[in-house]
Amino acid sequence: MLKRLKSAAIASLVSATMIASPVAAQDNVAAANRADAQCLAISAMLIGDDETTNTDPNLLAGGMLMLGYYMGRIEGRSPSVDIAPLLADVVQKDLADESQITTLTERCMAELDGLSDRMTKGAEAIEKLN
Repeated sequence: MLKRLKSAAIASLVSATMIASPVAAQDNVAAANRADAQCLAISAMLIGDDETTNTDPNLLAGGMLMLGYYMGRIEGRSPSVDIAPLLADVVQKDLADESQITTLTERCMAELDGLSDRMTKGAEAIEKLN
């Protein structure tokens, strides 16, 4: 009897997990896309626009690198995502004041620092093979 109850409980958990997983997975993808869109918007701010193009070549190059990196993450995760409304929402809600911009800039730069470290370690590992 106890064995049947355990089996029934496990079956219920598995069923609940199978039902909840697609929704949770979609939420995780949406959250990851939003986080990357935040960094995409920060990179666009670094680059500037026609009237405020950044003239610092290092910031401009860094902004372009960020732009490509975060757009690639979004495209790789969700190739059919409509980026324009997502970016518009991010700009309106997540970049509303200077403190939000500062916080997001720090997060995005820390992510890029991590990427840079991983790339350096990868390059060092390749050099050791030669």
